[in-house]
Amino acid sequence: MMLDYDKTSLTDETRTKFQDLTQYYNSLNAYWSAFLSDYGSWPGDDLSTSIFKVAYSFFTTVIILNLMIALVNNIYSEVLNRAYTEWSVVRAQYIVFTELALMTPSERQNKDYFPWTIFYEVFTEEVERWHKKLEEDNVSISRNKIQLLNEMADKMKDEIIKMEDDDVIKTTMIDKLNELKQLFSKK
Repeated sequence: MMLDYDKTSLTDETRTKFQDLTQYYNSLNAYWSAFLSDYGSWPGDDLSTSIFKVAYSFFTTVIILNLMIALVNNIYSEVLNRAYTEWSVVRAQYIVFTELALMTPSERQNKDYFPWTIFYEVFTEEVERWHKKLEEDNVSISRNKIQLLNEMADKMKDEIIKMEDDDVIKTTMIDKLNELKQLFSKK
C-alpha cells in the first residue's frame, strides 16, 4: 500500500514518523516496541494507525493468552497423572524434615512415630518406569505361573487317574485273593 504523504494533512512530526517507518530497521524497531506496548515511535494522529494499534494489541493478547492456557493445561494434565506419586514424595520430605529438625535422637528410635512404609526420593518419571517394568515382569511371571499351574494340574489329574486305576486293580486283586482264600478254606 502506497501512502501519498503530500496529499494528507499531517503535522511535520507525524510525517517524520511515517517516513521513519519506510526504513526496514526502523519499522522492525517500531514493531518490537509495539509488541512491548510502546507506541511512541508510531504516528499518533492518523485514525488508521490508531485502529491498527488497538487491533494489534487485541490479537496479540488473545494469542498469548491461548498459548498460556495451552501450556498450563498440558502441565496440569501431567501433574494429575502423577498426583499420588508427587504427594508421596512431599509426604516423605515432610517426614524427613520432622525427623531431622524437630525430634531428639531418643524420639527417632521409637518405631511408633514413623509409618510402616518407607519412601525413597526419586523422580516421578523413574517411578513410572519402575511401575511399567514391574507390570511387564508380573505379566510374564503370571503367564509362567499359569502355565506351570496348568502343567501341575494335568499331572495331578494323571496321578488321580492312575490312583483310581490302581484302586480298581487293588479291589480286583483283593476280590481275587478273597476268592482264593475261600477256595482254600473249602478244601
